[in-house]
Amino acid sequence: DAASGESSVDSYKLSNGEIASKKKQHEIYLKAEADSIYDGPEGYMKLSITVNLELYFRLFVFPAGEPQIDSNNNTIEVDNEKLADIVIETSPRIQLRPMDREVSEQATRKALESAEILGLETFKKVWQGEIIACGKTATRRISPHKQLLRGFHGDPQSEGGSFRFTAESRRVILCTSGAAVYVITDHDEVSKKTIRKRQKRRFASPISEQALFQNAQWPHALARLPVESLKRITIGFGFQRLVLHFASSDAEKFLLGDDMTLIMATANKLVTVKLLQHLQDLVKELQEELSVGNNESNNNNLIIDNDDKQVLDALTQ
Repeated sequence: DAASGESSVDSYKLSNGEIASKKKQHEIYLKAEADSIYDGPEGYMKLSITVNLELYFRLFVFPAGEPQIDSNNNTIEVDNEKLADIVIETSPRIQLRPMDREVSEQATRKALESAEILGLETFKKVWQGEIIACGKTATRRISPHKQLLRGFHGDPQSEGGSFRFTAESRRVILCTSGAAVYVITDHDEVSKKTIRKRQKRRFASPISEQALFQNAQWPHALARLPVESLKRITIGFGFQRLVLHFASSDAEKFLLGDDMTLIMATANKLVTVKLLQHLQDLVKELQEELSVGNNESNNNNLIIDNDDKQVLDALTQ
């Protein structure tokens, strides 16, 4: 269902009762978005979100301060509704698919059970650019922009009596935190289908081009990918693109395969290098954080390769 972000991946092998329970749980997050109020500096209320995107993410989407959580939650078993309240309090104001939200809930419950101190995700950076989802796992989350394949003179191509299609890139916002990479819907031909006049926002809709900070709109993430799931980055086409290889979640791995692959079509060497360095730093910071108090070495190093052997050889010299 487009409005709630449900999919066959989100509800695999669940009974009707379990599906109803998960839907009720998801409605808590939808209500949190609907009831959201801008709580940043008053002087910024009239600023355009799209013009001041990074500032908006820094001030509103990733609020500063300490989460207001009852200390007793660390010593008692919380029910699903209370757990959702805690996740809302400690997570950025980004609407997620039910599957991604469930991963956050599981991590929060684990932290509560081990009496860990829950903190807020730290905002890092946002990019706006073109992305291409590759394979079943990625395209199930990020619907491809399909176009008729045309010949040199613009004539539609067909095979066996059927038209042939090609997948073009999607316009997205790539947001990074200390814990995850968010692929957020932006304005393009596919996202336009979710926008309906005189109706409330549907998932996954881009932030309105007319929205101001005071409107407190939540970004909608097509995917939340934990930093620790980024396993390999391939530099491609003379630093004109980055291919990001993430490990799939358990549910997606069961249904669709293990590799979640996204191509960032930067078309700019400087942007490619900056994004590559940023992602390397994210992984390094997380590994250092996880290794604190742990004497075991971390062998899950991020692999960097290149589809151009000459470029790769030059980098190693």
